Amino acid sequence: DDDDDDDDDDDEDEDGNGDGSPPGLEDIDDEGDVARFPPPGPANIPPVPPPPVVSGTDDDDNDDDDNDNDINNIENLTPADQPPEPPNQALQIQAIEVLEQTVGLQRLTMYLEKLRAPMLDGAFFDIDDLAGLMYEVSTRAAVSKKVLETLSVMERRVGASAFGANGGGDLTLAWDELEGSDREGFLDVLVRDDAGTRLDLLSSDISKLGLLPIWETLSGTYVPLGNNNTASPGSVNDNYTLGGDLKFEEVVEFLPEVALARLIKDKGDGALMKDLNVLPLTESIMILHFVLPAFDVMPQAQKLSFLTRLKTKWETLKDEESLKSKMKATKCVLRGGADLGEWVLPSSLYDPTHTLLSVIYRDDRSRFPSEEMSSEGWLMVWRDLDMVKTVDRPTFMACARTVESERSVEKAAVLHSYFKENFSDFYEPQFARELGKVTFVPAVQYHHGGPEATGAAAGSVMLVKYENVVVAKDANLAFTQMPMLAESACPPQVMYSNLGIMSPPPITVVLAHLRTLVDNGAWLNDWDFTGDGPIAVFSSIFKYLEDNYDKLSPRIKEALSSTALIPVGSSLIEPRRMFFRLSMNLQPLLFELPRWCNGYATLFENTGVRETPSDEDYRTCLVDMAERVGDRGVLDPNELAAVLKLMKLLGEAGGGRGARQGGVVFGVDDRGLLIDVKGMLYNDAPWLLARLNRSLVRLCHPRVTREIAERLKVRKMSEWIIETLAKDDVQEIDEQPGRIPATQFTGTVQSSEFEAVLRGMVLGEGGDTAFSFDSLRSMQVKYVGDLATRLVLRTAGGRGKDVTAPGARGGDTAHFYDRRSNAIFIAINKLPESLPASLIVAMSVCDVVGLGREHVSTISAVVGVRDMAEVGRLKEVLRFGGGGGSEVGGA
Repeated sequence: DDDDDDDDDDDEDEDGNGDGSPPGLEDIDDEGDVARFPPPGPANIPPVPPPPVVSGTDDDDNDDDDNDNDINNIENLTPADQPPEPPNQALQIQAIEVLEQTVGLQRLTMYLEKLRAPMLDGAFFDIDDLAGLMYEVSTRAAVSKKVLETLSVMERRVGASAFGANGGGDLTLAWDELEGSDREGFLDVLVRDDAGTRLDLLSSDISKLGLLPIWETLSGTYVPLGNNNTASPGSVNDNYTLGGDLKFEEVVEFLPEVALARLIKDKGDGALMKDLNVLPLTESIMILHFVLPAFDVMPQAQKLSFLTRLKTKWETLKDEESLKSKMKATKCVLRGGADLGEWVLPSSLYDPTHTLLSVIYRDDRSRFPSEEMSSEGWLMVWRDLDMVKTVDRPTFMACARTVESERSVEKAAVLHSYFKENFSDFYEPQFARELGKVTFVPAVQYHHGGPEATGAAAGSVMLVKYENVVVAKDANLAFTQMPMLAESACPPQVMYSNLGIMSPPPITVVLAHLRTLVDNGAWLNDWDFTGDGPIAVFSSIFKYLEDNYDKLSPRIKEALSSTALIPVGSSLIEPRRMFFRLSMNLQPLLFELPRWCNGYATLFENTGVRETPSDEDYRTCLVDMAERVGDRGVLDPNELAAVLKLMKLLGEAGGGRGARQGGVVFGVDDRGLLIDVKGMLYNDAPWLLARLNRSLVRLCHPRVTREIAERLKVRKMSEWIIETLAKDDVQEIDEQPGRIPATQFTGTVQSSEFEAVLRGMVLGEGGDTAFSFDSLRSMQVKYVGDLATRLVLRTAGGRGKDVTAPGARGGDTAHFYDRRSNAIFIAINKLPESLPASLIVAMSVCDVVGLGREHVSTISAVVGVRDMAEVGRLKEVLRFGGGGGSEVGGA
């Protein structure tokens, strides 16, 4: 107590050290022997040695004792500060003698001897001095206090070495000499009397008690207690006892050795443990401060044992935020896959039950907890510890890069379906721009007709970036140029610009797409685009072009008017061959704009579609048709019908103007080939056909009427094919029996009577001024044996061109009128007996005069009379000439 200080100071003076230290500690002789701790013995020690005493200390020595230890300060003490007078020495000695006889004190002495603790031997002091030294130690509590103070002072003087086995020299306490039972007995006699009652020790005494290495841990060692007085939030004591439902046999399986060395065995004195602030250990504190700090170095079996217990307790523990925070930062989950035994953070793994994540990483088990840690019970723990259980932006980006590296179209489709369904979670411009750089977008690349040079099949799916795709609503505008993003994978339009999607596509892409379609005839007969049909596709393109027409260059605008780009049936038609209205069906040359195109009238007006065709349109159409046909050959029936209609329209409209004005007018010949009308003949002399070389002569199609041919300035064959004698020296022959003599025919046709008859016959046909009778007066009829002629086509140079068919020369001709000699040559021997020569003469006369051949029979009867006097009778019988026309002639 406080009153000990004065007596102890005197003792110190008597000791002669003068430094305030306990007597004997510094008075060690050179050999370091009994002068420090005189060993007890029968000669100089009572049966029970006096209790150990440390000078200058008391129960309150936690305060500063410097003034107490300085003897010079005693004079300055006030009466209130001075210690009371010591009690009666005799009574004190008597109390001590009684105390010395107790079992507890004897045990205490024994333990102190084993420890080599500093003690005072009463044999060295007289009764008065001894009474002073033993002042206020007549109770067990006082003895325990003195012992605890002594050991505490030794700790302060020699530091940690006081409890060591070495390093402190002779000053160390021999704790190694105490067995486990000794230490427990030492603890018992320090805190309890012989009846087992707790001694009345102050809190400072209890604190000193905790510093002694007498506390058995769960690891079986004895240690001093650490700092168990922490009060700051989140702090933890150094020592605990097992509490609650913590069982040693359970926790020992996973607690590390260092943790077991901090846990004190509960010997049943809960009150003492409480006074020492050694509290029962809770599950959360055990995990947070004893297991997790050592988790990384724990053997795998210990880790698994701990985690198994954690899973069973998780429903209770999951509300401990500090514990969860520490667990999240601990690599406490076994990763799945090939790297078995790798412990990772829960946040680095994905929930294997998540629909998207389980698909994207089904080939990579290292993204998930191991199989043994993937049951629902485990997953509940990992989810609370930040295992990735939802797809946020970083996770989605990781999924996208995985799809990119694996080139998996199937996973890309699943990822984009999720993206579309949850787009609000990813709607952030910067994220979208980064996502646009990843090649993970599933798109269908169209290839017409099957495999291409790249080996990709028609409609093959590939992975591209967003900037390379055309979205489903714009597919008609670019499907031959850009892969198509399926509607199911298409993100919301609000994200297009940040993702890099251009909708609608650039005008250069649309024009290239249109060029691809029209260059291949739009594959109208073999359409295999799985989206819309040709009409819908071209409607989309026309709408786009109409909306963006002002952005087209002049060169593109000009090209559009001459490009076949409007689907009609199975063909593509140029706008300049299209009209909003046609009076007749002129397909496949000219077309009426389909009704589905009427919505784009502005576009088509700008590209050459007109209201109705003009004469020049007809002519130009025929010219264009000739260029398209080229050397292809015969027109098909539809083309032929259309050309004939155009020739008729041109003829009716005075189409010859085009030819007269230098423009080319095309028509169709009798073999269905297009030709400039200047190069063909109208067949008004069909009897010449058999003898014509058809490779040299092009005849107008027989369905073209004489009137239309004349309007189109088609030359007549009778005027431009001339028959001439093959040789000038024709050999005449004698008169033939049974035939009218040739001289008689000559006389008849030269007679004025015959001319008069002819003039009378033609009065009904506009008068004789339209006919030429002059050549009759010198016309001759000659019989010949062989008659050879040739056909000559007149040319602009006047020389003519022989167009006689090979083999049609020699004696093949039966009759011929030679204009040069004005003679009718009849190869009499080649005439059939039924064919009178008069008929041949009549035919030639009609041709020369200009009469139609319907008059041949009448004229044949006239030229066949032997006497011109018979003409009158003949006229009466046949009723022709001079009055009202001829009934026969008209027949």
